[in-house]
Amino acid sequence: MQTKEFFFDKKKIPENLIIYETEYSICFICLNPIISGQVIVSSKRKIERFEKLDLTEATDIWICASKISKVLQKYLECSSFTFALNDGPYSNQLFKHSHLNIIPRKVDDKFSKNNDELYSQLEKFQPEIDIEEAVKFASIFKKVLNEI
Repeated sequence: MQTKEFFFDKKKIPENLIIYETEYSICFICLNPIISGQVIVSSKRKIERFEKLDLTEATDIWICASKISKVLQKYLECSSFTFALNDGPYSNQLFKHSHLNIIPRKVDDKFSKNNDELYSQLEKFQPEIDIEEAVKFASIFKKVLNEI
């Protein structure tokens, strides 16, 4: 199964940034990461709130997150992850499409001295990364995924 066109909220995600998908979920390189290598796991169905996903969709997001975290750990050599799911207007959910952020963490990353700063950055739009860098990550992550 290969999705040719996917809209995350109103933003079209280029096909070459999609690194993994199932019947219910899609994983792609975050175009506005707070840390390089950040991946989004989203429901394929455009649902604003996590509670509105059916049990199969909600479970599948976490299964995908587990699989993708193994890829990030192997390629980025990160030792930890922050899994972030902002759900609803008072959580500062920036996109009206239920999703999970997988944020690779290292001992010396830019939030290691103040972990709370990571959450305040999640509440703001970040600058978009270079598309070539995003495509490179996607290509490498797909290869690593096939090795696992």
